[in-house]
Amino acid sequence: MQATEWVALKEFSGETGVTQTEKFTTTDRVFRISWKTTELDRGGILDVYVWSDPRRLVTMVAGLQDHVKKASSGSFLVNADPGAYYLEIRGTGVKWHVTVERQKP
Repeated sequence: MQATEWVALKEFSGETGVTQTEKFTTTDRVFRISWKTTELDRGGILDVYVWSDPRRLVTMVAGLQDHVKKASSGSFLVNADPGAYYLEIRGTGVKWHVTVERQKP
């Protein structure tokens, strides 16, 4: 079985606070959110909300930061209909980088 390859559709970066990203459109039924964080101080939290347009919560993944390490990374899949989406990213005590990815054709 061949491993799935992913390519970036949109990338976003930020720090502590709430960020609503620009919209992105996908024609796929599954896309992936990859994330990386670097702690700014003692302890940090990263929450990612995926919203469809118009505003409907598709999924939310909370507490992504690993409190044992200064830097963390990971990914999660989103199963949804093709269409327009945006992210709400809530970071506390972290610098973050989030990438929306689609499967490589």
